[in-house]
Amino acid sequence: MLTTAEITAMRATQESALPETCTRSRYPLVSNSAGGYTKSAAETITLDCRVSSRGMPDEYLRQSAATGRHMMMITVPQGSDVRHTDELTISGVTYRIIGFASVGEWETALRCVCEVIG
Repeated sequence: MLTTAEITAMRATQESALPETCTRSRYPLVSNSAGGYTKSAAETITLDCRVSSRGMPDEYLRQSAATGRHMMMITVPQGSDVRHTDELTISGVTYRIIGFASVGEWETALRCVCEVIG
C-alpha cells in the first residue's frame, strides 16, 4: 500500500510535469423564463496541463474511429475543478470534455478525454 506521503509526493511530481496552461470554461445554465435554459457567461480558471494523443483508453479510441471525432487526452492536476460539461482551451484550440480516464484514491492527475471543437 502507498502511504499518504507517497501519494502526495507522486502528485507533486506529476503536477511539475505539466508544461502547458489551459483555461477551463464552465457555462452555468440559467432559466430563460420559458421553461428552458440558456448558457450564461463563462466561469473560467487557469490550470497547468499537458496535451497528448497517447494513453487514450480503448473505448474512446473505438468511439473516435466510429464517429470520426478527433480526441485528445488533456491532463490537469489531481483535484482540479473540472467537470464533464466543461471546455478546455489551449493555445487557441477548444476541447470539449467527453469523459475521464482516471479516478480513485491513487489518482496522481486528472486525465480528461476531450474532443476538438475549435
